[in-house]
Amino acid sequence: MKTILCVEDDDLNRNFIKKLIEINNFRAVMAASAEEGLEIAAKNPPDLILMDITLGGMDGITATQKLKSDVRVKNIPVIALSAYAMQDYRDAALKAGCSDFITKPIDLKAFAAVLKKYLG
Repeated sequence: MKTILCVEDDDLNRNFIKKLIEINNFRAVMAASAEEGLEIAAKNPPDLILMDITLGGMDGITATQKLKSDVRVKNIPVIALSAYAMQDYRDAALKAGCSDFITKPIDLKAFAAVLKKYLG
């Protein structure tokens, strides 16, 4: 079973996304901060990373840049999650190394399509 690491600091969103991952038949590993997510990714590299862009502490853009500069995990697709749908946020996420962008509130069909696109 393929594993998805979700880095999300909001408890409600984290629990909701965990359920969405599991409903789509993937294993969910959750992190409440960028630092925790980076540590998990380095120790047990997942198949895909969902990264909230507006995390408290280190933000998701910085965390993605760190992931993309680490040879152990740089090839793992990172999908940005954000309640901000503005083009500037999307552009910053893609420039940092994100492969795709999902806006919140999450559209269930679009979410499933993105997972399928990157994980088959």
